[in-house]
Amino acid sequence: MKKFYKEAKTHQDGDEYIIELDGKPIKTPSGRQLIAPSKTLGEAVAKEWQDQGETIDQENMHLTALLTTAIDRSGPQRKEIEQRVLKYLDTDLLCYRTEEPLPLADRQEEQWGPWLTWFDQHYGVKLLTTTTLDALNQPEDAHKRVLNYMQALDPHDFTVMHVVTSLSGSVILSLAFMEGELEPDEIFNLAFLEERYHSELAGEDEHGQDPAQKKAHDSVKAELKAAQTYQNLLY
Repeated sequence: MKKFYKEAKTHQDGDEYIIELDGKPIKTPSGRQLIAPSKTLGEAVAKEWQDQGETIDQENMHLTALLTTAIDRSGPQRKEIEQRVLKYLDTDLLCYRTEEPLPLADRQEEQWGPWLTWFDQHYGVKLLTTTTLDALNQPEDAHKRVLNYMQALDPHDFTVMHVVTSLSGSVILSLAFMEGELEPDEIFNLAFLEERYHSELAGEDEHGQDPAQKKAHDSVKAELKAAQTYQNLLY
């Protein structure tokens, strides 16, 4: 889409900040106004629009995407999305281990194990792990406590948790991220532990990464970083 406006800025309305293009509010796909809960977030979103060239590159407008998602999914869809996130608990990346090769198994235990312990300490439930392909059914108490945590989040923080869970494949990692225990690069390294292990074996550090894989990884890193930025700008 070609850039069709000259100026992007925010307009304060009480405690909210409306993002406008040439004085007209931006609408989300559901028809709602794009409104930020804080001045800093509103200005950052407006800057994404202002910084666009002749063509609008929506794929790199991460803060706009997060704000749009938070607004459009704050209604009746919320419960459905909470259940989608909750399903990740039974398929959580950190709970599915390998037995071979042994160096990879050791690395999983060394790097993933502490976060399973962290979950146990924070939520009072020990999660199951497996080295088979059989699906796990985590304890009911774990599901209840994660659900209670999500339901207490406002639409913006919940959106961040949803995005980080989807990107990492792990509710455990997203919870640790929400609590400020993990940085975006740490989330990436833990979520892509197996790929990083195989990349080392293939000598990609020396010969370079496959361009398509690098592009995909860079996209995940950018979205994780944007999630942290978004969260920091909320208040």
